[in-house]
Amino acid sequence: MAENFIAEAFSLLAISLVVIALRWVSRVWTVGFRKLAVDDYLMVVAGALYSAETTVAYYVGNPWKGLANSGMTPEQRAALDPKSEEYRLRVGGSKNQLVGWLVYTVLLWTLKTCMLIFYSRLTYVNLNVEEKRTDVDSGAEMVSITCAFVFALEL
Repeated sequence: MAENFIAEAFSLLAISLVVIALRWVSRVWTVGFRKLAVDDYLMVVAGALYSAETTVAYYVGNPWKGLANSGMTPEQRAALDPKSEEYRLRVGGSKNQLVGWLVYTVLLWTLKTCMLIFYSRLTYVNLNVEEKRTDVDSGAEMVSITCAFVFALEL
């Protein structure tokens, strides 16, 4: 089961990185390096974040054996011996899980921002549609507000 997950996760990562690379090649070929937009660079950041997320997911299953302290009652936590192997695995898995949540959140909001910038480019530069421009501005406000809210909840 774990081997299937690892193969799937890294296969999806490889496909994603190839798509990002093809997007970059296409954009550079079309507009040149000097005219790349912010969303083009954000896709590189998204590729790095997705690589980090996949690596973190791998570590959840491999060295920590899928253990964390989520789903444990306070009594179960209190019953764990701090010198035991299970305690070490659960502490490491919990730290790994927190890093995974943070990386996932940053990746998700990076992709949302990238899509907003891309949509902004489509509506403003090419079509100059004022109504759609308002939608993009509203979307940017919502992404900012929800991002701040989610990070406040995580911390």
